[in-house]
Amino acid sequence: MSLRQALVAGGCAVETVNVLIESNLSSIAPRTSSNAAFTTVSSDMADTGGGSPCHPSDCMQISLSPLSKEFHPRHSTQFHPPAYSPVLKTESPSECEGKTAHVLQEKVPIHPETQHRTILLTGLPPSVNLQDLTKAIRGGQILQMSLRDGDKYARVSFVDPDAAEMFLLHSEQSGVFIKGQRVRVLWNDRQMNLTPHLANRTASGATRNLVIRHYKKYMTADSIRQDLDHIHNLQVVSIRYSGPHCFISLTSVQGACAARSCMHTRQKYKCVQIEFYPDECAQPLPEWRPKEYHLSKSPCIEVRNRFEVLLDDSEE
Repeated sequence: MSLRQALVAGGCAVETVNVLIESNLSSIAPRTSSNAAFTTVSSDMADTGGGSPCHPSDCMQISLSPLSKEFHPRHSTQFHPPAYSPVLKTESPSECEGKTAHVLQEKVPIHPETQHRTILLTGLPPSVNLQDLTKAIRGGQILQMSLRDGDKYARVSFVDPDAAEMFLLHSEQSGVFIKGQRVRVLWNDRQMNLTPHLANRTASGATRNLVIRHYKKYMTADSIRQDLDHIHNLQVVSIRYSGPHCFISLTSVQGACAARSCMHTRQKYKCVQIEFYPDECAQPLPEWRPKEYHLSKSPCIEVRNRFEVLLDDSEE
């Protein structure tokens, strides 16, 4: 049913409807592409009564256009065709085998901080100390070592992982002896990581040993031990004096760096120079010589015929 028929059926006179349509058509401007389309609906149509006649002034305009503004997407997505051809490329078995072999030959880079560098020495003599360990360990600079009183084992971490592996091989071939007793050397379950900071310090010459150049008389061994006693996990291996210098051997590179910084802040060490000096454990390993087994040569015993005296040459 059209709008005209609905108005007439609702009780509006035919003349009124014609006048209403003619007046609305004359007032409506021609539609353009940019103008929205409107239609007029009587306000009385919304009322349930619908008995009163319609007037042009009582009409309201309703937009029938779907959108008053053109719709534009916020982000334009453009499809770019792939650079390769969509056609599947079949590879020969020889090419696949070559690629597989190339992948197997690639080596995974190993970071220095994740390599094995910590070894465990077991079966130590009862009266062993840290200085005994430094006399027995050779082949590489020590990063950290620990020995607890009463324990029959010690942990030693090398700066260079290859040095730890070579020392382990040396213990299997020639053996490692501490105070005349052979000890067992194996990998420790927990490995020590070399942080980038410590790696840079060791590369610049830092070791676990310090030297005080031209020490003063009041710098005794006991006073030095008291000055370093507050540093966590630091043990003094030995303190010895040679000429005008004082050599301090410690258990770790990190502890030596902390001890050097701490001593520089004290007034009693302001007048001296504190430096790192080489680790004695970095000396090369003794040359391995295979054991030579010599057969003992006993004097030859001549076996004589005991019946020789019974033989008579004349009777023959």
